[in-house]
Amino acid sequence: MAMDLSKPRRLTVGDVMTHPVITVAPTARYADVERLMAQHHFSAVPVLDGGALVGIVTDADLLLKAEGRARPRTFRF
Repeated sequence: MAMDLSKPRRLTVGDVMTHPVITVAPTARYADVERLMAQHHFSAVPVLDGGALVGIVTDADLLLKAEGRARPRTFRF
């Protein structure tokens, strides 16, 4: 469905998000997630465990892991 640009309105995340949502489990294999992301041209995939969001894996995460490095963890409280 094309957006009607003739009517001014605020763009929402719902207007640009990918749906339906494709997710992976924490037990998903690296190669399978890499292939899934390439097939769908995703730069990130939500990780669900028992229906709960437990993280996100990004193309940067995959690249860093392939290089033997890890992304620094950031915690906010």
